[in-house]
Amino acid sequence: MEPDTLGIVQFGLGGVGRALIGQVLAAGDRYPWLRYVGLGDRSGFIWRPDGWSAGELRDLLAAKAGGASLRQAWSAGRQAAGVFSQERLERGAAIVEPLLTTAAGGGLTVVDVTAERNTYPALLAARAAGAHLVLCNKWPLAEEQDRYDALLAGGPGRLQYETTVGAALPVLSTLDGLLLAGDEVQEIQAAISGTLGFVTSQIEAGQPFSAALREAQTRGYTEPDPRDDLGGTDARRKALILARKLGLRGNMSDITVESLVPPGLESVPLAQFWDGLRSVDAQYAARVATAHAAGQVLRFLALVSRDEAQVGLQAVPRDGLAGSLTDTESLFVFKTRRYGDQPLAVRGRGAGAEITAAGVLADILAITPGRTARALHRAGAAGGR
Repeated sequence: MEPDTLGIVQFGLGGVGRALIGQVLAAGDRYPWLRYVGLGDRSGFIWRPDGWSAGELRDLLAAKAGGASLRQAWSAGRQAAGVFSQERLERGAAIVEPLLTTAAGGGLTVVDVTAERNTYPALLAARAAGAHLVLCNKWPLAEEQDRYDALLAGGPGRLQYETTVGAALPVLSTLDGLLLAGDEVQEIQAAISGTLGFVTSQIEAGQPFSAALREAQTRGYTEPDPRDDLGGTDARRKALILARKLGLRGNMSDITVESLVPPGLESVPLAQFWDGLRSVDAQYAARVATAHAAGQVLRFLALVSRDEAQVGLQAVPRDGLAGSLTDTESLFVFKTRRYGDQPLAVRGRGAGAEITAAGVLADILAITPGRTARALHRAGAAGGR
């Protein structure tokens, strides 16, 4: 039986987190059973068992947009009601304890839209108490195999994590549908780094590798230290999530990754890294030329099966699916027993705060499928009049 109200506890108030709150507010008339009861950032948490009003949430968004932390907003008296806690995420049950009674009734979902490595204890405690989990953060699903198993089996609530791999693209739901229907997924080929997709598109057009990466940073596509992108950490986590869905028993260390960080520049100061990056421009220009001579282009791809997963720069046919990608597009190609000669593909924009937040909201609404379906039916009926 679905709860009358679904309380939301949200970890993270960055770009995606703020976009999500905005989208929940915008859809408030359609989905009135969604109610924020807990919000947290690195400065602490505010628990509001009776929930925030729309006006209070808008005030909080304005404070965050102005550079204030949650603690500063609390100190300024903008969120006077409720309980403020400076507990850290790694304290686990201590973080979610104020709302565990609500969790036990299935009326609570904990949403992790951070990029933090230390949310796992709190998520596990919430799940054990009966809360649902919606994850945008990839790190909890990239834990060692035994901890991953414990999270998946840790409670009666639902665990939704579509946006960990393809933002709002229906990647994991498509994979689940294939597996549930008894298909055999033999391999997944995926372009899962929008940053490196942009870089490869630029060097194909003749831009030096170092200049292409610098432009990606200027456009906000890279991490603050672009070596986090070049090293393949993000792609490795996504590949591991996909591989585990196929049945792979393994850890991050088992995913083979070709790092694009030039040797010797892995740990130097960032300014020195940028200076040294120009030294590989000729190398990448030569790789592009070699690929072109064979009718191919370079793409940063993951190849995933139930036995292994690898991530790296690949030369692929120019007229193929991966070869036709441009800019920051993501692509997931499922080669299966049923989709053999013509693989099933999911393609589209796979990054951006608004798009990712929309995927998270869809995951939240999947926890109350009956109510959500009825709300969509009413909206459709009203639109047809």
